[in-house]
Amino acid sequence: MAAKIPAAGVDLDGAITVNESSADVDFRVESNGKANMFFVDGGNDRIGINTTGQANHMVNIEDVTGNGGGTLGLSCPTSGTSDNCGRLHFGNATDPVVAAIFGIADGANDAGALTFRTEATGAALEEALRIDSNRKLATNGETASDTGEGGLCLNQAANDDIILSFKSSDVNAGGGVSGLQSDTYAAYKKLSGSAGGLLTQIQSEGVDCHETRALIAEGTTNTTKSTSANAPIMFKSAENHSGGVRALSNAGTNSNLFIIADHTTRRFIFDSEGDLHSDSSNTTFDSYEDAHLVRAFDLSHGRGVIDSKFDEFVKYKHEDLANIGLVGREEDGTPNHFINICGFQRLHNGAIWQQYEKHQRLAEAVYEMAKEALGKDKADAILEKHDIKLLN
Repeated sequence: MAAKIPAAGVDLDGAITVNESSADVDFRVESNGKANMFFVDGGNDRIGINTTGQANHMVNIEDVTGNGGGTLGLSCPTSGTSDNCGRLHFGNATDPVVAAIFGIADGANDAGALTFRTEATGAALEEALRIDSNRKLATNGETASDTGEGGLCLNQAANDDIILSFKSSDVNAGGGVSGLQSDTYAAYKKLSGSAGGLLTQIQSEGVDCHETRALIAEGTTNTTKSTSANAPIMFKSAENHSGGVRALSNAGTNSNLFIIADHTTRRFIFDSEGDLHSDSSNTTFDSYEDAHLVRAFDLSHGRGVIDSKFDEFVKYKHEDLANIGLVGREEDGTPNHFINICGFQRLHNGAIWQQYEKHQRLAEAVYEMAKEALGKDKADAILEKHDIKLLN
């Protein structure tokens, strides 16, 4: 039966083809007040809604109010708290849906979320990214983000590889050996595949690799030296106890708090009792007069040092301290006042022992003189009176 045109509209029972001959003609539908409510640009192969279209856009929508961009509304007829409110599908000739954007109700019929879904080869669509009604972003199907509003939660399921990496096209840090690609300058991953923890990996083409800056407000420095002091940078170690987070010192004495290692070899350990342990070198300074080295350092910086009549007999200078590694050097080789803490500790140990030896030799000499002058019994009485014990 042919189409008929009644007074109030069109009643069509068959298919309609407009411009079947592919002529360069336009098709336009007017509304009450809008000349181009629907516009087909036959010559440029594009469609406009409330517009004649724009270049490079197959479909272009212009806002009917003139107050903003074009609006495309997708909705469902129900009001459920978890309904799919609309979908955009992306596909090709092989697979009609390889990616999609879903608009869904988020726990209430007046709260909404967006989910972005992608499809791996041979698999179904899976959620890749979610933006919920509190503007939280979550990945990989995470629906219970533990962040605050506007936060980002990365969920890598049971995978153990890198969860976040930072790249730059002008970085070529080698990679490969570290497990990072050459243009990656930082990455995060689990420290343990089953226990968790965080491994931060940073790589650089130069010597400088990692710098942390903590900027405080002017005039807010803290000079307190106590167990409750604060500072711009603070490292805290604690135990996640069943009764709440607590200090490691409550879990047991001498618990390790912080370690500095040379790759896999631990060199410094700070423990919960406030002690610093060092795997230091075994270098000694027995071929030197240790007390002279100690005095040479004091004289080299000159700050608050009281002159002594014995200073003229000090054997060593600042250069000698640098030669044996007790102080550092500038790039031009000039000795500076960066001191080798562990080296000075060994030096002080040696100086104490050298002074002890001299004390013993002096005591033996005085004892021998007393025996010759007063006799052994009186010499022994003098030692006992002054609580002096000779090694022999």
